[in-house]
This record gives sequence, structure tokens and C-alpha cells, in this order.
Amino acid sequence: ENRALTQHTLAIQEDERRRLAQELHDELGQSLTAIKVMTVTIEKRDIAKQTGIAQSTQQIVAICEHLMSVVGSMMQQLHPLVLTELGLKAALDELIAHWQQRHNLAIAFISPIDIDSLPAHLSIHIFRMVQEALTNVVRHAKASEMVIEFSCDATHQLHLVLKDNGQGCDTLQMQKGFGLLSMRERVRSLQGDFHIHTAPAQGLSLSIHIPL
Repeated sequence: ENRALTQHTLAIQEDERRRLAQELHDELGQSLTAIKVMTVTIEKRDIAKQTGIAQSTQQIVAICEHLMSVVGSMMQQLHPLVLTELGLKAALDELIAHWQQRHNLAIAFISPIDIDSLPAHLSIHIFRMVQEALTNVVRHAKASEMVIEFSCDATHQLHLVLKDNGQGCDTLQMQKGFGLLSMRERVRSLQGDFHIHTAPAQGLSLSIHIPL
């Protein structure tokens, strides 16, 4: 019963995130694009060059591009549209590229299995767990390298290992972190197992096993 309630709650959260991401795309994203296009059009006119408006229009374009980047990042956090359109592999590739571009973190993504064939409800949970692990690595681990590895065994269990070379910490302290508690709840709602392996100065390894 508790697992069913957790699944229902998480499903409601994802629906709301998906709705907000779509609204950001449809309203704010498209409006910023329109402003940028109109500004570029003004910039190209002769009168703009004569009156010095060109410099102002360039600044407006730069601001629009910055805001479009911010909106894109917010949409990624709320709901990865690429997950729905292209699948889990593409969504994780985009997520990893996003984090590598913004942080000094080398990420190895290993997946010899076809993760795009996973059920949709499982895919969003997997995406959220990887997203949370990346957040944890950047905010707390002080790591320079991370490995994200998928595998599947003969008993039809999906295995996901998330490990880094960061500072690690005491296991009991790590288990109290909100991010890991959220990950644990997701795994429990899927009737899976969640294990933490860490020690000071020895990095962190999360092992997740989910029945398919």
C-alpha cells in the first residue's frame, strides 16, 4: 500500500513537472524567440546603424539568448522533453553533456543494454535518479570523475551503478541526505534494492537493482 501511494505521488509530481515544462516552452520560450527575431530584424535596418540602435539591439539579443538558455535548463530540470521524444538514452546523453559543460566533471556512461526499451514509468524514475546523483556529486562530493553504468542479469533485474572519485563520507551521514532519501524512495516504489558504499576519502558508489 505504501509503495502504491509513493508511486501515485511521484506520478502526480511528474505530471505537474511535465505541464510546467510545456508551458515554459510554449509561452516563455517562444516569446523570447520572437523578441530575438524582431530585434535582429531591427538591427539589420539602415536606420539602426545610423542612429546607434545597433549596439542596443545586440545587447537585447544577448539577453534573450541568456534567458533562453536559462529557460532550457529549467525545462530540463522540470521534465526532459527529449525523454518523451527520443528515449532514455538520448535524454541521459543530453543530461550528461549539460553537466559536463558546466562543471569540471568527466562522466563515463556505460550501457551495453537497450535502455530505450524500458517502460516509460521506469525510464522517468531512472532519469531522476541519475539527475539526483549528478547533483549530489557536484554539490557535495568534490569529485572529478563519475561512472554511470547499466547492466541486466539472467534474473531480469536492471542494475544501475553510480560511482564517483570524490571525498566520500560516513555511510550513516550519507543516508540522511535528502537527495539519497528521495532516490531510495523511488527504488522502493519499484520494489528494488538500494545500496550505498562510501567512506571518507574513498568516493561514493550507489548500487540500484530493479526487477523488470
